Amino acid sequence: MHTIDFEECLKDSPVYRSQLRQAANHIDILEDRLEQMYKMCNLVINSGKLFVQDFQKFIKCIFDVREFFSTDELTYKSLAKFGNYLYEIQTLFSNLLEQTSHSMLRTLTRMLKEDIRKVKDQGKLFERLSTDYDIALQKNADVSKTKPHLCEDVSKNLIATRSCFGHTSIDYTSQINVLFNHHKVDLIELFLSYINFHKAFFHQGYELLSTETEKDVHSMNTELTKMKQENGQKEKLLEKIHEINQKRYNPDENRNDGMTPESSLSLSKNILSRNISQQSLSNMPSNGTEVTKEGYLFKRSHNKFKTWNRRWFCIRNGQLLYMKRNSSNALNENSPQQFPYSIMVPDLRLCTIRSTNDNDRRFVFEIISPNSSHLLQADSQMACEQWINVLHSAIADLFKSSDDGRPTSSTSSPKSLFDDRSNTILMAKTELKQKMIKEKIEYVRSLPGNDKCCDCDADNPEWASINLGILLCLNCGGAHRGLGVNLSKVRSVHMDTWDLETLLVMSELGNNIVNNIYEAQRSDEIQKPTTDTDPTKRRSYIDAKYVQKAFIRPLPPSNHLRSTTRNIRRWTIMKNTALSTSFGCDIDDDNTSHLLKTYNRQLLFRKPIIPSDNGIVTDNQPLIWNVNIYLYDAARNRNVPMMLHALALNADKNFSNEHDHGRTPLIEAILSKSVAAAEFLLTNNAKVNLADEDGRTPLHYATQLANKGRGPIILLLKRGADPLLKDNHGIDACSLSMNLADPDVITWYRLIALHEQMKEEDVDVEKTYISILDDPVYMKEIARTPSFSS
Repeated sequence: MHTIDFEECLKDSPVYRSQLRQAANHIDILEDRLEQMYKMCNLVINSGKLFVQDFQKFIKCIFDVREFFSTDELTYKSLAKFGNYLYEIQTLFSNLLEQTSHSMLRTLTRMLKEDIRKVKDQGKLFERLSTDYDIALQKNADVSKTKPHLCEDVSKNLIATRSCFGHTSIDYTSQINVLFNHHKVDLIELFLSYINFHKAFFHQGYELLSTETEKDVHSMNTELTKMKQENGQKEKLLEKIHEINQKRYNPDENRNDGMTPESSLSLSKNILSRNISQQSLSNMPSNGTEVTKEGYLFKRSHNKFKTWNRRWFCIRNGQLLYMKRNSSNALNENSPQQFPYSIMVPDLRLCTIRSTNDNDRRFVFEIISPNSSHLLQADSQMACEQWINVLHSAIADLFKSSDDGRPTSSTSSPKSLFDDRSNTILMAKTELKQKMIKEKIEYVRSLPGNDKCCDCDADNPEWASINLGILLCLNCGGAHRGLGVNLSKVRSVHMDTWDLETLLVMSELGNNIVNNIYEAQRSDEIQKPTTDTDPTKRRSYIDAKYVQKAFIRPLPPSNHLRSTTRNIRRWTIMKNTALSTSFGCDIDDDNTSHLLKTYNRQLLFRKPIIPSDNGIVTDNQPLIWNVNIYLYDAARNRNVPMMLHALALNADKNFSNEHDHGRTPLIEAILSKSVAAAEFLLTNNAKVNLADEDGRTPLHYATQLANKGRGPIILLLKRGADPLLKDNHGIDACSLSMNLADPDVITWYRLIALHEQMKEEDVDVEKTYISILDDPVYMKEIARTPSFSS
């Protein structure tokens, strides 16, 4: 566009007006095209961010595949280097997107929102003053010369309007000329910097992949060539083995050449042993334990049905071992030493091997040991004779090695096999525990609302607040850490260790439920944070939500809890004056058992609260209704969401209900047999040993309810409950357990008592009983406890 002539501007000529119209049209076109450029640039940046996210997932897949080759050093290290190189490339690309966003978008925004908008606003002012000027000229022309005063006023108005219009037209013309000149410079400078960003990106990428990787790539190429040669040899060898096995496995040919499938496999292994890569292909043990023979045999069971079952047998370390073909307890399928073999014959030197014809089945032989005899059946007569010969040879070799003074491995093998079996069981329990935890985590993630961050709705939250029962993104998790552990206890979903009881609490809550409590009164004017919200604003919102509790749901009326909870039978424990009197005296050893039995019956077997016909518990309404009673009733009904609501309303988690024998919410949760409700209170710092007015702790009540489930006992012991605390009658939980006839509970309490004695000598002694309580068997008891949502 040409520059507007100021001479024409001063004259306000038709040429000037035509130039202004052309300039205005050019400005509109420029604005539309700059807006289109802004949208496309923004689209490119957003697409790049999505690419970066997918690229990060791709890099993660590389490292995941790398773990599959952990035993191959070259592949393992090479994939790690490739992943690191790609990560550096992804970092460079992220920097390019960041620079583009800061440079391109900011400049285009300034051009659209400031420069062009300023000129358009000036154009509107120009048009308005132009109209005023035309009106003033028309009035000046229309006034009658017979009215001198009116002529003077009109002339003054014309002079003022002409002056204002003149200054405005000059400013408008100047801004138009400056706009086009500046935008030409800005656009050239903008794209020059954009090209330089790409130049730096490719230059840094070139330096990364040329200088830093040159040695690695050369080394990898050398190793890759060597690997290809070895693989070629392996492929030829495997083809040869394949041909041999195809020929040898034909039953008709086997009869002619006297070979069985097992012998052909042995031949294959002999061929492999002559190859340099035999170690990587053989599935034989490499720890020095010799396997003389292995294969399938039918084994007759010793039950009354005398069934025959096909099992895999092997002779190893002077023992005859066997296992199922599809053993579910195998920990590592690539390591035969880890398979859970059962011992049929612990020492072959004490056995007699003979063929037998006393059975209807063919190809049967018998192994006679000092304690029992075993009947085994082969697939053919030749295989039967081979097994008998191999067993005789193994026995002879064992005696020979003993005569030569060399210790046999069978003398130590029972202990080693026992250790292996113990390790196998331990690892199997660990895997079972991890599986239970993983399944519960996946269930928590599947709860309504848990697919997004509780505070900013970011996708796939990976952090959690365990005392609030919510999932959070990384940014909101950091803000929650700033609140302090008394308000929010943050934990990583994948990187931290989880307890099943904690996950039970998370299962009772979830983002939707918690937001219905903490955001119940949030108005539409108050916007939640987003993924792009400034950290300061994010922290302010979270502080208002959880600390100031600005949007929290108010305390409901007293009948609300009973009208919404489920039909729950709760055994109440009433204060018994007769019992108090009987326990007011000293308890000696002779009458302890009788008093404990009486105490147990009076403590447990009280009249239950019977639900009414409409399904609502017909308990008396409380005389006083406040947040503490709200928490107390919620714990009684194992309603974790309402317990969270009560704590959010500043209820006392250690509240003692003077209208109900001084019991605490934790005691009520234990009476409801809900591990989730009890764990929720303990996670929120409730006192685990706080007793009621009779001196009974939560563990006293949990012990009395042990026959209904031991989950609450396990939870309380893991959280530091003391079974040696005595109530007002001088009875502790350890004494109460003696009448339960539950050896596990008695053992737990005695271990804790022993631990307390050991602490007097060594303060740092470990709590070994905790590992016992973490056994998957006991975890299942915790998982089976009732909950409000079940």
